[in-house]
Amino acid sequence: MNLLDSSAILDLLHAGKSGELIGGCTIDLADHELGSAVRRQVYVEKTLSVADGTAALNGLGAMTASMARA
Repeated sequence: MNLLDSSAILDLLHAGKSGELIGGCTIDLADHELGSAVRRQVYVEKTLSVADGTAALNGLGAMTASMARA
């Protein structure tokens, strides 16, 4: 089982390797950090629309909810 922080989760998703998240675990702080990363992409970098950011948060939240916690 791999312990994944928020940056590792985002890196895997951006690289198209989401399958590597299966069976992984994370820490509680990762949810907050992922939310901050999406907020930054929507409001600072403007690389995501608000709708896409909302969809990303929903997907990330569902994914991290299914991961074990360390």
